[in-house]
Amino acid sequence: MKTIDPRRAALVAWSNSARLVAFCLATAGLGLSAGIAQTPGSELPTGYADIAVAAGTGTAKRTTLLSIPMLDDLPTGFTGLKTARITAVGSNTITVANAGWAAGALSRAAAPYLLEITSGTATGHMLLVSTAAMNTTDTLTIDSSELSRVGNLTSLGIVADAATGDTFRLWPCDTLGSFFGTPETTGVLGGNSSTSADTVVLVINGSAMTYFYNTSSTPPRWSRAGIGSDASNVAIPPYAGVQYSRLGATPLEFRTLGRMPVGSRKVAIRNSGTTLLSPYWPVNQTLSSLGLHNLPGWQSGSSSTTADTVVLTSNGTATTYYYDGTNWRRAGINSNANSVAVPPGVSLLISKRGSAAGFAIYQHTAPYSSE
Repeated sequence: MKTIDPRRAALVAWSNSARLVAFCLATAGLGLSAGIAQTPGSELPTGYADIAVAAGTGTAKRTTLLSIPMLDDLPTGFTGLKTARITAVGSNTITVANAGWAAGALSRAAAPYLLEITSGTATGHMLLVSTAAMNTTDTLTIDSSELSRVGNLTSLGIVADAATGDTFRLWPCDTLGSFFGTPETTGVLGGNSSTSADTVVLVINGSAMTYFYNTSSTPPRWSRAGIGSDASNVAIPPYAGVQYSRLGATPLEFRTLGRMPVGSRKVAIRNSGTTLLSPYWPVNQTLSSLGLHNLPGWQSGSSSTTADTVVLTSNGTATTYYYDGTNWRRAGINSNANSVAVPPGVSLLISKRGSAAGFAIYQHTAPYSSE
């Protein structure tokens, strides 16, 4: 496979319709099952995941719900600390004494960063660093979209102290431009409008936003439908899902390279309305093992018309599931769906009923060992 982007490798034509998602760790001896070994203090295991996008017909689109299941390494030449203890927390800032970062280097729109809390009460929160407020040599400002979900950073229980403070790790974050590329480099179908091109939908704090590769702009670029503004630098965090609607008549495959996440994660799910959620862990999971039905405020019901729902896609076909209070069920058939596979590289379209404001925090531990 040809490498397209140095931060997130290749996309090629998908030629095997039976293979939805393939995953293979590059670390010798590691597989898909639990019990993945890692030497304490060593780098996280590396690997890759193939993400399939179903072909459209050329005149009609087919939708694939996908996500980016691997984490990027920091670029060569990165300056400053990538892991350390947090020494101060503000309402929207994280400070690390003697971090040694290059001013503004972590706030470039074309190459955004994420800060993952790796110890303490807030372990698992992954926060997008602002590209509007430039970082200093020791302080990062967190993006306002994150604060809309998690609130004031001081409310997360982060302990700040040079000797005993909670720890963090920095990760690069993909964007529409870095991951999906251009028609010439990746095969995505561009056009002069969202109706004549492949489209990507991201749900940001409950609001769905549609993007396409705009061939009529000068220069051509990713644009937001209906607005036309440059969207090449819109971030795609690894905790978020993506809805890709393919008009092109050939399937696509994205190969993502990187590190396996470990530990646990915390991510905000809207209390009512829609959330596109990444399963995150790059191994096969099931609807039951995800534990979404344990989320505060999750509404069970006797059918998909009365319960909160989850949609998964396979080969461009969408299937809806709901929880009846005891088991997951497939809508319309009502068969037991507890063991329905949720492979790496997919995403889940979550629809929650009611009108409750705000977000609930979904916490999920890695389904494999990091020790």
